[in-house]
Amino acid sequence: MFPVASVFRVDWAAEFNRLRPFLEGRGGVIQINFTSEDAAPSKFNYILKEDFGAPDNGNYLSLRVDDAWSTTYTVDDQIDAFARKLAEGGVVVDFPEVTPYSGKVLSENSAGGDLTISVTGLTIVNGFDQSPYARGKRIEAVCDGVRHFVNGGGHFMVVVNDMTQDEQARFWKQFWYGGLERAGEQRLLLVYFVGPKCGNRPHADAPPPNLCLTLPTAIEGDEFRENCVYDDILDLFEKAGYMPDQVAVAADGIISSHGHSVLAVQEGLAKLFLRLQAKSNRAQT
Repeated sequence: MFPVASVFRVDWAAEFNRLRPFLEGRGGVIQINFTSEDAAPSKFNYILKEDFGAPDNGNYLSLRVDDAWSTTYTVDDQIDAFARKLAEGGVVVDFPEVTPYSGKVLSENSAGGDLTISVTGLTIVNGFDQSPYARGKRIEAVCDGVRHFVNGGGHFMVVVNDMTQDEQARFWKQFWYGGLERAGEQRLLLVYFVGPKCGNRPHADAPPPNLCLTLPTAIEGDEFRENCVYDDILDLFEKAGYMPDQVAVAADGIISSHGHSVLAVQEGLAKLFLRLQAKSNRAQT
Protein backbone atom coordinates (compact mmCIF):
# COMPACT_ATOMS: atom_id res chain seq x y z
CA MET A 1 0.00 0.00 0.00
CA PHE A 2 1.58 3.26 -1.12
CA PRO A 3 0.93 6.56 0.70
CA VAL A 4 -0.93 9.27 -1.17
CA ALA A 5 1.32 12.16 -2.22
CA SER A 6 -0.96 14.77 -0.66
CA VAL A 7 -0.52 13.31 2.85
CA PHE A 8 3.28 13.08 2.90
CA ARG A 9 4.47 14.45 6.23
CA VAL A 10 8.05 15.50 5.62
CA ASP A 11 9.99 18.20 7.51
CA TRP A 12 8.72 21.13 9.62
CA ALA A 13 8.79 19.14 12.87
CA ALA A 14 10.13 22.13 14.83
CA GLU A 15 7.63 24.53 13.27
CA PHE A 16 4.61 22.36 13.96
CA ASN A 17 5.74 21.78 17.54
CA ARG A 18 5.55 25.54 18.06
CA LEU A 19 2.21 25.72 16.25
CA ARG A 20 0.65 22.87 18.23
CA PRO A 21 -1.11 24.94 20.95
CA PHE A 22 -2.73 27.13 18.29
CA LEU A 23 -3.81 24.20 16.13
CA GLU A 24 -5.35 22.58 19.19
CA GLY A 25 -7.60 25.56 19.87
CA ARG A 26 -5.67 28.53 21.19
CA GLY A 27 -6.55 31.77 19.42
CA GLY A 28 -4.05 34.34 18.24
CA VAL A 29 -2.14 35.70 15.27
CA ILE A 30 0.67 33.88 13.46
CA GLN A 31 2.96 35.28 10.78
CA ILE A 32 4.70 32.80 8.47
CA ASN A 33 7.55 34.08 6.34
CA PHE A 34 9.06 32.43 3.28
CA THR A 35 11.43 33.71 0.62
CA SER A 36 10.69 31.44 -2.34
CA GLU A 37 8.61 28.50 -3.53
CA ASP A 38 11.53 26.24 -2.52
CA ALA A 39 10.10 26.53 0.99
CA ALA A 40 6.97 24.66 -0.23
CA PRO A 41 4.48 27.08 1.36
CA SER A 42 1.49 25.46 -0.36
CA LYS A 43 2.34 22.08 1.17
CA PHE A 44 2.84 23.72 4.55
CA ASN A 45 -0.53 25.39 4.15
CA TYR A 46 -2.15 22.04 3.36
CA ILE A 47 -0.77 20.41 6.51
CA LEU A 48 -1.73 23.48 8.56
CA LYS A 49 -5.36 23.01 7.55
CA GLU A 50 -5.14 19.24 8.02
CA ASP A 51 -3.86 19.61 11.58
CA PHE A 52 -6.28 22.31 12.72
CA GLY A 53 -8.40 20.62 15.34
CA ALA A 54 -7.27 17.11 14.40
CA PRO A 55 -8.24 14.40 15.04
CA ASP A 56 -11.76 15.64 15.94
CA ASN A 57 -12.38 18.76 13.89
CA GLY A 58 -16.16 18.88 14.06
CA ASN A 59 -16.07 22.28 15.77
CA TYR A 60 -13.10 23.58 13.80
CA LEU A 61 -13.54 25.60 10.61
CA SER A 62 -10.79 27.07 8.43
CA LEU A 63 -10.92 29.45 5.50
CA ARG A 64 -8.08 30.43 3.18
CA VAL A 65 -8.14 33.89 1.60
CA ASP A 66 -6.05 33.97 -1.57
CA ASP A 67 -6.14 36.58 -4.33
CA ALA A 68 -5.10 33.86 -6.80
CA TRP A 69 -8.27 31.84 -6.12
CA SER A 70 -11.48 32.66 -7.95
CA THR A 71 -13.50 31.86 -4.83
CA THR A 72 -11.76 34.57 -2.75
CA TYR A 73 -10.58 37.01 -5.42
CA THR A 74 -12.83 39.98 -4.70
CA VAL A 75 -14.26 41.30 -1.45
CA ASP A 76 -17.69 39.95 -2.39
CA ASP A 77 -16.12 36.55 -3.12
CA GLN A 78 -14.54 36.61 0.32
CA ILE A 79 -17.84 37.54 1.98
CA ASP A 80 -19.55 34.62 0.24
CA ALA A 81 -16.68 32.27 1.18
CA PHE A 82 -17.07 33.17 4.86
CA ALA A 83 -20.82 32.58 4.66
CA ARG A 84 -20.38 29.18 2.98
CA LYS A 85 -17.77 28.09 5.50
CA LEU A 86 -19.91 29.14 8.47
CA ALA A 87 -22.83 27.18 7.01
CA GLU A 88 -20.66 24.05 7.34
CA GLY A 89 -20.59 24.75 11.08
CA GLY A 90 -24.34 25.21 11.28
CA VAL A 91 -24.31 29.02 11.25
CA VAL A 92 -26.47 30.63 8.58
CA VAL A 93 -25.34 34.18 7.82
CA ASP A 94 -28.28 36.52 7.39
CA PHE A 95 -27.84 39.84 5.63
CA PRO A 96 -30.81 41.71 7.15
CA GLU A 97 -29.44 45.15 6.45
CA VAL A 98 -28.66 44.43 2.79
CA THR A 99 -31.75 43.47 0.82
CA PRO A 100 -31.37 42.24 -2.76
CA TYR A 101 -32.17 44.97 -5.26
CA SER A 102 -35.35 44.29 -7.23
CA GLY A 103 -36.35 47.71 -8.56
CA LYS A 104 -36.73 48.74 -12.19
CA VAL A 105 -34.55 51.40 -13.72
CA LEU A 106 -35.39 53.28 -16.91
CA SER A 107 -38.57 51.29 -17.54
CA GLU A 108 -42.29 52.01 -17.38
CA ASN A 109 -41.69 55.75 -17.55
CA SER A 110 -44.00 58.07 -19.51
CA ALA A 111 -44.53 61.78 -19.99
CA GLY A 112 -46.59 64.06 -22.18
CA GLY A 113 -43.53 65.97 -23.32
CA ASP A 114 -39.79 65.49 -23.26
CA LEU A 115 -38.50 63.12 -20.56
CA THR A 116 -34.96 63.20 -19.20
CA ILE A 117 -33.88 60.55 -16.67
CA SER A 118 -30.48 60.64 -14.98
CA VAL A 119 -29.19 57.72 -12.92
CA THR A 120 -25.85 58.07 -11.13
CA GLY A 121 -24.00 56.22 -8.41
CA LEU A 122 -25.99 53.00 -8.76
CA THR A 123 -24.11 49.71 -9.05
CA ILE A 124 -25.93 46.40 -8.80
CA VAL A 125 -24.03 43.11 -9.01
CA ASN A 126 -25.78 39.76 -8.56
CA GLY A 127 -28.73 41.56 -7.05
CA PHE A 128 -26.77 43.32 -4.28
CA ASP A 129 -26.04 46.98 -3.75
CA GLN A 130 -22.29 47.40 -4.17
CA SER A 131 -21.93 50.64 -2.23
CA PRO A 132 -19.23 50.73 0.48
CA TYR A 133 -21.97 51.00 3.12
CA ALA A 134 -23.83 47.92 1.88
CA ARG A 135 -20.62 45.90 1.52
CA GLY A 136 -19.59 46.92 5.04
CA LYS A 137 -22.92 45.64 6.35
CA ARG A 138 -22.38 42.28 4.66
CA ILE A 139 -18.89 42.03 6.17
CA GLU A 140 -20.37 42.91 9.53
CA ALA A 141 -22.88 40.08 9.08
CA VAL A 142 -20.20 37.43 8.44
CA CYS A 143 -18.16 38.71 11.39
CA ASP A 144 -21.27 38.33 13.55
CA GLY A 145 -21.53 34.78 12.15
CA VAL A 146 -17.96 34.03 13.24
CA ARG A 147 -18.73 35.45 16.69
CA HIS A 148 -21.83 33.26 16.96
CA PHE A 149 -19.85 30.18 15.92
CA VAL A 150 -17.03 30.65 18.43
CA ASN A 151 -19.41 31.69 21.22
CA GLY A 152 -21.03 28.29 20.69
CA GLY A 153 -17.70 26.57 21.37
CA GLY A 154 -16.29 26.49 17.84
CA HIS A 155 -12.81 27.43 16.64
CA PHE A 156 -12.19 29.34 13.42
CA MET A 157 -8.92 29.71 11.51
CA VAL A 158 -8.47 32.33 8.79
CA VAL A 159 -5.40 31.84 6.58
CA VAL A 160 -4.37 34.85 4.51
CA ASN A 161 -2.04 33.70 1.77
CA ASP A 162 0.86 35.76 0.45
CA MET A 163 -0.82 38.64 -1.42
CA THR A 164 0.19 41.96 -2.91
CA GLN A 165 0.43 44.97 -0.63
CA ASP A 166 -2.79 46.40 -2.10
CA GLU A 167 -4.70 43.15 -1.55
CA GLN A 168 -3.35 42.90 1.97
CA ALA A 169 -4.43 46.46 2.71
CA ARG A 170 -7.94 45.70 1.51
CA PHE A 171 -8.31 42.62 3.73
CA TRP A 172 -6.93 44.25 6.88
CA LYS A 173 -9.07 47.36 6.47
CA GLN A 174 -12.35 45.81 5.37
CA PHE A 175 -12.36 42.45 7.17
CA TRP A 176 -9.92 42.37 10.04
CA TYR A 177 -10.49 45.85 11.42
CA GLY A 178 -14.04 45.81 10.05
CA GLY A 179 -15.02 43.36 12.78
CA LEU A 180 -13.11 40.09 12.46
CA GLU A 181 -10.47 40.92 15.08
CA ARG A 182 -13.21 41.43 17.67
CA ALA A 183 -15.28 38.43 16.63
CA GLY A 184 -13.28 35.49 17.84
CA GLU A 185 -12.30 36.11 21.45
CA GLN A 186 -9.82 33.34 22.30
CA ARG A 187 -10.93 30.89 19.60
CA LEU A 188 -10.12 32.76 16.39
CA LEU A 189 -6.77 31.95 14.81
CA LEU A 190 -5.38 34.23 12.09
CA VAL A 191 -2.44 32.99 10.03
CA TYR A 192 -0.91 35.22 7.37
CA PHE A 193 1.86 34.34 4.94
CA VAL A 194 4.52 36.86 3.98
CA GLY A 195 6.48 36.02 0.83
CA PRO A 196 7.70 37.33 -2.53
CA LYS A 197 4.27 38.44 -3.73
CA CYS A 198 4.08 41.13 -1.06
CA GLY A 199 7.77 42.01 -1.28
CA ASN A 200 8.61 39.82 1.75
CA ARG A 201 7.09 42.32 4.15
CA PRO A 202 3.69 42.44 5.80
CA HIS A 203 1.48 45.45 5.23
CA ALA A 204 1.75 48.17 7.86
CA ASP A 205 -1.83 47.39 8.92
CA ALA A 206 -1.14 43.69 9.54
CA PRO A 207 -1.77 42.81 13.19
CA PRO A 208 1.29 42.03 15.31
CA PRO A 209 1.82 38.27 15.61
CA ASN A 210 1.84 36.17 18.75
CA LEU A 211 4.16 33.78 16.89
CA CYS A 212 6.41 34.37 13.89
CA LEU A 213 7.91 31.50 11.86
CA THR A 214 10.22 31.44 8.85
CA LEU A 215 9.96 28.42 6.56
CA PRO A 216 13.35 27.02 5.46
CA THR A 217 14.10 26.81 1.75
CA ALA A 218 16.57 23.92 2.11
CA ILE A 219 17.22 20.86 4.22
CA GLU A 220 20.91 20.32 3.60
CA GLY A 221 23.25 21.87 6.13
CA ASP A 222 20.74 21.67 8.99
CA GLU A 223 21.50 18.44 10.86
CA PHE A 224 18.35 18.49 12.99
CA ARG A 225 16.14 19.07 9.95
CA GLU A 226 17.93 16.42 7.89
CA ASN A 227 17.40 13.90 10.69
CA CYS A 228 13.69 14.76 10.90
CA VAL A 229 13.27 14.36 7.15
CA TYR A 230 15.26 11.11 7.20
CA ASP A 231 12.97 9.72 9.91
CA ASP A 232 9.86 10.82 8.01
CA ILE A 233 11.04 9.11 4.83
CA LEU A 234 11.94 5.95 6.74
CA ASP A 235 8.44 5.86 8.16
CA LEU A 236 6.84 6.35 4.73
CA PHE A 237 8.83 3.54 3.13
CA GLU A 238 8.32 1.18 6.05
CA LYS A 239 4.56 1.72 5.84
CA ALA A 240 4.81 0.92 2.14
CA GLY A 241 6.31 -2.47 3.03
CA TYR A 242 9.99 -1.97 2.20
CA MET A 243 12.83 -3.69 4.02
CA PRO A 244 15.09 -1.63 6.36
CA ASP A 245 18.07 -1.68 3.97
CA GLN A 246 15.90 -0.48 1.07
CA VAL A 247 14.40 2.20 3.31
CA ALA A 248 17.80 3.59 4.27
CA VAL A 249 18.97 3.74 0.66
CA ALA A 250 15.79 5.54 -0.41
CA ALA A 251 16.03 8.12 2.39
CA ASP A 252 19.71 8.84 1.71
CA GLY A 253 19.01 9.18 -2.01
CA ILE A 254 16.16 11.65 -1.58
CA ILE A 255 18.10 13.87 0.83
CA SER A 256 21.34 13.88 -1.17
CA SER A 257 19.56 14.58 -4.47
CA HIS A 258 16.94 17.08 -3.33
CA GLY A 259 18.16 18.52 -0.03
CA HIS A 260 18.79 21.92 -1.62
CA SER A 261 15.03 22.57 -1.68
CA VAL A 262 12.16 21.56 0.61
CA LEU A 263 9.86 21.65 -2.41
CA ALA A 264 12.22 19.40 -4.38
CA VAL A 265 12.17 16.85 -1.54
CA GLN A 266 8.37 16.83 -1.57
CA GLU A 267 8.18 16.51 -5.37
CA GLY A 268 11.01 13.98 -5.61
CA LEU A 269 9.40 11.76 -2.99
CA ALA A 270 6.01 11.94 -4.70
CA LYS A 271 7.52 11.02 -8.08
CA LEU A 272 9.44 8.12 -6.54
CA PHE A 273 6.31 6.65 -4.99
CA LEU A 274 4.41 7.05 -8.24
CA ARG A 275 7.14 5.12 -10.06
CA LEU A 276 7.13 2.42 -7.40
CA GLN A 277 3.36 2.19 -7.55
CA ALA A 278 3.45 1.80 -11.33
CA LYS A 279 6.13 -0.89 -11.03
CA SER A 280 4.08 -2.71 -8.41
CA ASN A 281 0.97 -2.57 -10.58
CA ARG A 282 2.85 -4.02 -13.56
CA ALA A 283 4.18 -6.82 -11.42
CA GLN A 284 0.66 -7.75 -10.34
CA THR A 285 -0.69 -7.95 -13.91
